[in-house]
Amino acid sequence: MKRPLGSTMEIEVLTEKGGAPSLYTEEIPDLCYRMFRLGFTIAQVAANLGVNESTLALWMRSRDEVRKAYDDGRWESLLTVEESLWRRANGYEYEETKIYSGVDSLGRDWQRQVTTLKRVEPDTTALIYYTKNRYPERWRDTWNIGQGQNLTQVNITNTLNLDTLSEEDKKLVARVAMARIIEDNDIDTSE
Repeated sequence: MKRPLGSTMEIEVLTEKGGAPSLYTEEIPDLCYRMFRLGFTIAQVAANLGVNESTLALWMRSRDEVRKAYDDGRWESLLTVEESLWRRANGYEYEETKIYSGVDSLGRDWQRQVTTLKRVEPDTTALIYYTKNRYPERWRDTWNIGQGQNLTQVNITNTLNLDTLSEEDKKLVARVAMARIIEDNDIDTSE
């Protein structure tokens, strides 16, 4: 029988030959799955089950059903978060229904239901977070510029201190900057 999260759990202590009593019951995998799906950490799941983290880790190593509950629950949790982040980054629409009620001038009760289409605009912070984590090679703050093994790191969020660069790297930065200026301003250089 499945119990909702947050309910008190009765754990029957089973006695096994030659060892300490086990706290493991048939409900453990289902409870683990539901808690991991909700984003609980291993420490939180162990605390809610009334066992040490090491006991839960042992169950995850030795019992396939607990390992599967962990993997499936964490995967569903991750997919839910990714979908929410994707929707927030791109914006979305939803329907909102409000019910208005009152009494008219003749003393009659009235009620009206109004459904409105709402739009949540894209969130640039969510978009930045998504792109930096999904495509780090294209959307990172730090870029390596230079040739060969003498790479110089430039953090584009800070001002570049040209005094720290070699003459070769200064020339490279100047060429790259000029190429970007030409490209960004559609300057014709065919003269």
